[in-house]
Amino acid sequence: DQETDYPRDGVIRIRVTAPRNAKTPLHIRIPAWAGGATLTVEGEEVAAEPGAYARIDREWKRNDTIVLTLPM
Repeated sequence: DQETDYPRDGVIRIRVTAPRNAKTPLHIRIPAWAGGATLTVEGEEVAAEPGAYARIDREWKRNDTIVLTLPM
């Protein structure tokens, strides 16, 4: 599930709702204009290079949360 009020707010939350754990990569596009963007998974920072895709490869659990914060 994705929760956001973009473009009024630069915070995008993605919550995993899978019925069971699953190991699979997830790619999130970081816009080229988003210098200073931050990306966290369960509170741990992940590299977020503007103009590229951030790859998060892990075992996802129900209710894991990803937060992308874009500079507005």
